[in-house]
Amino acid sequence: YFDENGLRISINATEELDLLLKFKKDYISKNPKFIDFIFLIYSSRQSSKEQIKIHINNLINLQYLYPDFIRGYDMVGEEDKGHTILFHSDSLINAFNYSKTTNGSFDLVFHAGETNWPENHLPSNYGDGVSTFENIYDALVLRTRRIGHGLSLAKRPDMYEYIRQRQIAIEVCPASNQLLGYVADLRNHPGIVYHRSGIPIVLGGDDPGSFGYNQLTIDFYLATMAWGLNLADLKQFAWNSIQYSSLPDNRKKEGFQKWENQWNLFIDSSYILACNQTFSNVIMNISDILPTYGPYNQSINITLFGSGFEIAICKNIICKFGEKETNGIFIDLNEIICPTPLTNNDISIVPISIVINNEIFESGLNYKFVSSLIIIDDETLTTTTPSKSDKFVIVNQKLIAGLLILLLTFIL
Repeated sequence: YFDENGLRISINATEELDLLLKFKKDYISKNPKFIDFIFLIYSSRQSSKEQIKIHINNLINLQYLYPDFIRGYDMVGEEDKGHTILFHSDSLINAFNYSKTTNGSFDLVFHAGETNWPENHLPSNYGDGVSTFENIYDALVLRTRRIGHGLSLAKRPDMYEYIRQRQIAIEVCPASNQLLGYVADLRNHPGIVYHRSGIPIVLGGDDPGSFGYNQLTIDFYLATMAWGLNLADLKQFAWNSIQYSSLPDNRKKEGFQKWENQWNLFIDSSYILACNQTFSNVIMNISDILPTYGPYNQSINITLFGSGFEIAICKNIICKFGEKETNGIFIDLNEIICPTPLTNNDISIVPISIVINNEIFESGLNYKFVSSLIIIDDETLTTTTPSKSDKFVIVNQKLIAGLLILLLTFIL
């Protein structure tokens, strides 16, 4: 810190925190869209046991004075070159016991699993008895609120399921993981697997100042492009950032209100922008449809795949099944959903086309209406036979399987 004359001044921890609280109050008053910021105090994982013990004791004293500002503790630094969580367990258990007395105002939030070494990688030279790989396990033992990085989690299905069931968030940092060499190709980053399998993730920058940027746009962009994210994914990540933060509950509630207002404005402005776009040089091409057949007396959704579908943005889409029409739904630049119409014929094959602004786009593909379907579930093969009574005929699974094997025998 420097005074008004540019001279460095020394201040203690409480004076610094008071200055930061004043700065936060002034900043939020001038920037009402801003939600909040709080502090997680950290130690270097290369520190000695005695240093960590002193640091945590000082932290506990400060947290008691600033319960809404200092909200947690972490150990940072390269995991493969520093101490494991187990090495500092005595001091960390003291922090854990303190956290149980704070009614949720103080959490342990550990960097864990930021490694791409296998489980049997030799421990560090710092006197640790276990490898870096075990940090996630010990973080869970200490009831970590979130896990920083968690790259090695993909190799531990036992802990994976535990984290998924308890909805412990993973802090995923795409830019950092690639720049530091942990994930060479972000398309193979485990973060997307965590997300799709139900583990909540939040996107973070890790060390953005060191990497030369100061906002999360880069990490959101990298994740979007590498993982094929859609708008719902991005909304979920933003929501997770508030839900799994260490903010006090009242600040979370205010944060969700501010964020939802901004999200709605973003959607409205994006919609207007998209609708005003022109695509004069784009040619629509319908390359495939799935499924290619379905019941004649029941409407189902079929998906049209192709390219150039951006010309359908904000337009009324008419799906034509021969002469019958239904209203289509634009999904993205490569997908349009078309509900099938009801027909009176048991079996018929009709051409598929799309009408947008009175312009017809032929697909060159056909859809088949059928009178029966075979539905495969976990237990049986079921033949659905549309009739006046709409009854289902259960076909013996072993008989069907035997017939299929016999048919394959003749073919081969």
